Formats: sequence, C-alpha cells, structure tokens
Amino acid sequence: MENLILAAYILPSVLLGGVLLGMRLFRGSMSPGILAGFSLGHGLWHLGLSLWVLLVLPLPHYFMESRYLFVDQLGIFQVLIASVVFILAALYSRGYVSHLLSNKELDIENLPVFYIGFNLLLSVITFAFFSNNLALFWLFLELSTLFSALLIATLNARDNLVAALKYIFIASTAMIFAFIGLIILFSLTRQAGSPGTLNWDELASLAPLLSPSVLGLSALLILTGLLAKSGLVPLHNWLPAAYAKAPSVVTALMSATVLNIGIVGILRLSALLRQSQIGETFSNVLVGLGILSIGVAAFSMLSRRNLKKLIGFSSIEHMGIMLLAIGIGTPLAVFWMLFHTLAHSLVKSGLFFSAGIIRRQYGSDRFDRIFDIFRLQPV
Repeated sequence: MENLILAAYILPSVLLGGVLLGMRLFRGSMSPGILAGFSLGHGLWHLGLSLWVLLVLPLPHYFMESRYLFVDQLGIFQVLIASVVFILAALYSRGYVSHLLSNKELDIENLPVFYIGFNLLLSVITFAFFSNNLALFWLFLELSTLFSALLIATLNARDNLVAALKYIFIASTAMIFAFIGLIILFSLTRQAGSPGTLNWDELASLAPLLSPSVLGLSALLILTGLLAKSGLVPLHNWLPAAYAKAPSVVTALMSATVLNIGIVGILRLSALLRQSQIGETFSNVLVGLGILSIGVAAFSMLSRRNLKKLIGFSSIEHMGIMLLAIGIGTPLAVFWMLFHTLAHSLVKSGLFFSAGIIRRQYGSDRFDRIFDIFRLQPV
C-alpha cells in the first residue's frame, strides 16, 4: 500500500515520458494542447491524491522500513500548494506555449523535452517535501535545479542558456558545501552512539548530545546550500537573471514552489538546532540574513526596469520575510510564515502569468514600453 502511494505520485510523469519517447522513436508528434491537457490531468491527479493522503493517512506517516520518506503536516501542506500552482500553470501553458511556438522562441522539437521536464519537476518537488532523510532531500534539491535549468534553457535565445548555466553553477556549488555539511553531521551522529543517521526525526532526538561547535559548522554548510536554493542573499544572484529569461509558466512554478523547498529545509534545520545549545545563535543568524535579504531586494527593485526581474527581486524580499519569521521562531511567527508561503505562492504565480501576457501584448518586459495596461487588461 505504501509503495503504491509513492508510485502513484511518479506514475503520470513516467507515463508521459514513455509515450513521448515512443512517439519520438516512431517519428510521431503531439500537439501543445494535448500535452497541456495531460499536464492538467497530472495536476488534478496529484491534488486528489494529496487530499486523500491528508484525509486518510495518520500523520506523520513513514514509508518503508528505512523511514527515508514520510508525510507530515508541513510536507503535505507544501505539496498541496504545489498541486494548485501546477494546475494553474498547466492551464496557462496551453496558450502560452503555442505563442512561443508561433514566435519561434521555442522549437517544436523541444516541446516534448519541455513538457517532460515540466511534469517531472512536480514529482521532484513532491518527493523533496516528503524526504525524511537529509541526503535524499539534498538529492531532490539538486534534481529540482537540473529540471528547472532544463526548462529555462529550452527557449532558443542564447541568454536563456547563460541564465540556466548561472543557476546551475551558483546553486550546485552551494549544494557542494551542503553535502560536506551532511557528511560532517552523519559522522557526528556516529560519535553520539548512533549507527549514523540523517533522518530528521532521529536527528531531533540526538541533537542535544552532539558537539555544539561541530554541529554549528555542519549547520552553516547545509544552510549555504539552502540559501542558494531559496534565492536568499548573498546567494541570490542567479534568481533575477533566471526569472527574466525563463518562460513565464516556468518562473511561476519556480517562484511558487521550488523556492519553498529551500525555505522548508531551513525551517526543519532551525527546529532541529533549537534542540541543541546553538539554537539561539543559529536563530540570530537567520534573523540577520532575513533582514539583509529584505533590504538588498527592496533597494534593488528601485532601479529595475524589467518586469520579470522586478518580480524576481520581490520573491527574494518575501523569502527574506519568511527567513526572518523562522529566525524569530515563536509559534505565531511560524504560523504566519506558513501562511505567507501560501499567499506568496498564489500571488507570485499570478504575477508571472500576468507578466507573460503583458509580454505577449507589448512584445517587451520593459516598463518604458508598457502603457495603457488597464485598457488592455481591465480585470
């Protein structure tokens, strides 16, 4: 039963990949409308399955004997957000992708690659939120980087490839530091009398027994990777460039869901360290980085003239607000931080959808070329 639930989450992506691969081998083709419709069905299936998990399974629910995967209230909350945003993105993609094809911004040969990456990204996001094991969480974070970069690079413009490579370089370099932090943390748990573990639930019970100085070093290294994945200062440089060049349907999904993976990782890491002697120090670091991210993003927005870059810096600012709330760490602060993730995901995806429509109407993302917008978009 447990394995069937996990398989049900990945089945639509595997099915789409198999069908498109078969059609490629036999020189068949599939229209953007059909692929968008399949993606919509995937999103609805994903939402229904997640609601069933929420209503039927006792939470937290652990999968497999190793307990490497689990569903808890935080994870299913984020997966439900991802489901809703993906459904909206799939609906939006029907007309948007057709426009990219008609403008020669996307080659018809790259259409299967785009939709396979689009659907696989939802599966990767889901399993990242369901990861109880930090090493597995790290793996899905890296996969989310690769699939996001693939979607950015599918457009024909050379700038898209540059933006995708910049994203991979910054995020993956930071994740190397996070991987070193995981190795240190695993070794530290063995010194505490454990066989060695990276499971969140087991680490919580071991945290008071771990060396504060070594645990702090490990936490800072892991935090480096999570900051990059969340687009937080000082590892935020990839985000404005990637968001400005990526297709709007992709930036909507990245801003509303992929950034949340890093924030959830920081939230779980903070909860873990609060069980140790360095919890207060780590919280102060988060507060400082949150304020820094808010300030840098706010001042950066003043000089931006590209609409999608402006929205990208807004995402950095809101990630900073969430980080500040995690650093404060009171139940009320965490509640409003979670509410903020929901509001940010829905509003920011809507803003990127609107940015895509504006670019289609005006042929530009620059403010100085956009006028009479309320006449063209009265709603």
